Amino acid sequence: MSIPDEEHVTPPQEQDALEAAASQVDYYFPVEVVVVGGGATEMKEDILQDVWNALYRALG
Repeated sequence: MSIPDEEHVTPPQEQDALEAAASQVDYYFPVEVVVVGGGATEMKEDILQDVWNALYRALG
């Protein structure tokens, strides 16, 4: 609770955190990976994992 006429001063650490949060931009977009064709289920799962890992590295 603060006093109505009291000036609020943000601590420097908190101000830095606020500025960093304000400058951060997050993008969310759907990604669907579909593996079609013949082949073992295990092979398809390996391909999917490779694609997701590559995407994660590219965006990270």
